Amino acid sequence: MVEIVDELKAKLAEIDAKIGELRREIVVLGGQKSAFEKVINVYDRPSPSMSIQRRS
Repeated sequence: MVEIVDELKAKLAEIDAKIGELRREIVVLGGQKSAFEKVINVYDRPSPSMSIQRRS
């Protein structure tokens, strides 16, 4: 019975480690997502010349 509990504790430690890795990756990906959104917003804005043409 002790062996089973030890195996379960080891598996739990692996899962905890994996969750930690995923949390760190989520932070990195969140930063990358934010950077992409900023760049998209810069390049996706209508240019002032387009606004003037629309008014004509």
